[in-house]
Order: sequence, then structure tokens, then C-alpha cells
Amino acid sequence: MDPSLTAIELRGLGKKYNLADGHARETPREVPDLSYVQSCYETALFAVQEDTEQAFLEAFFKRARQDDVLPNFRVHIHHSASAAIEVVALILREQGRSVALLSPTFDNLPALLSRAGVPLIALPDRGDPSKWGEWVASRRPGALFLVLPNNPTGTELSETEFSGLLEVCAKHRILLVLDASFRFYSSLNTWNQARLLRDAGVSFLVIEDTGKTWALCDLKASPLWCSNDLAELVARIT
Repeated sequence: MDPSLTAIELRGLGKKYNLADGHARETPREVPDLSYVQSCYETALFAVQEDTEQAFLEAFFKRARQDDVLPNFRVHIHHSASAAIEVVALILREQGRSVALLSPTFDNLPALLSRAGVPLIALPDRGDPSKWGEWVASRRPGALFLVLPNNPTGTELSETEFSGLLEVCAKHRILLVLDASFRFYSSLNTWNQARLLRDAGVSFLVIEDTGKTWALCDLKASPLWCSNDLAELVARIT
């Protein structure tokens, strides 16, 4: 029996070189100036939390080149991508949706969704996303859950392929869930998913994460943003 990706990741903990870990780790040369970190903490300690969160979101989405997120959509910050995925899983369960999940993908995704009682269908990732729209249109799941770029395959969508999938989801009223936790290792920051999502008229949830890129002793933040029709439900479950 093949070990899970989590089991492989655990084997690497404490090793000198660990290419199995999906989280950012500082090497001795990359440790930040701790006095600067302390000054950030002291500033945040006496600031209004809402102002600190807004400053973070503005910086994050500017770096991601998704300038259409904050003016158009509500964003909730979670302490990890896994926590955001649990919120998404509860939404999917509450709405009674079956989910087409990209497969293979990192094993905590199917585990979290299954534990929430969400029925799963595997969307095969064979490195050719141009065929995903046809596959989805023929099966019409309640939701389509994509990891872009996918972990561990690295598969990602072009702007044209993404637009095509949005048309399929809008036509068949399929909820789109996008896990963009690895976006900063891809071309996603060269085109605007937020604008396409805004204009497509689809129901959607997008999970973001700093933990794959800028973890500080594994401290991280995971913004979750959504279409306006889901805003109240996301707020309540969060």
C-alpha cells in the first residue's frame, strides 16, 4: 500500500533536506530580522484589529495582482488553509452538494471533505485541463473543487481554460471552489481571476494562503473570499 502524502511529509520532518513539505521553512540565511518582527508585533498589539486585517488584505491581493477582490467581494481570514477548507466543507454539506474534486491532490482535502459528509467524485488530473469543462458538463456535479496549481502534479489552468470552465459552471449552476494556496509558484498572478469570477455570474469560493510562501515559525493566514450570494452563509459558518 502506497503511503499517504502526509506520511511522506512526516518522514521529512527534522531532516536536513525535505522536499516533501508543502509549507515555507526558513533556512538560517532566510531568518528575518527578529527586531523587525518584534516591532510589527508591538504595532499590531495597539492597533485596531480591523485596520490590521485590512492592511494585510490590501498587501496580499496587491502581491497576487487580484485588485478586483476587495472592492467586490467579502473576505474572511482564517488561521490556516485547512481551517478555511473546513468552512468550505460545511458549506458544501449544508447545501447538499456532491463535489467533483481534482485527483490526485493532497490528501487532507478529500479527508476534510469526507469527514464533513460531502460526497466526492474524482476529476482525473492527467495534465490536460482543456478537457475538464467537457467532463464537468457531462457529469454536472453540485460543485467543482480545483487546486490551482495542483499539489502534487503542478497542473494549472490558462486564462482561456479558466474562462471556459466558468461558462460551464454558470450554465449548469455548479458552485466553483478554487484552492489557490500555491498561487505564488504559478502564473496565476499574471492574469485576473477575480475579474473573470465577478463577470461570469457564478457562485464561488476561493481559498488563499500565506503558509506555502511566507510562514514565520509556521504562523500563517488564509483569506477566504466568495461570491456575494454566499457571503451571509460564509460569514455565519466562519
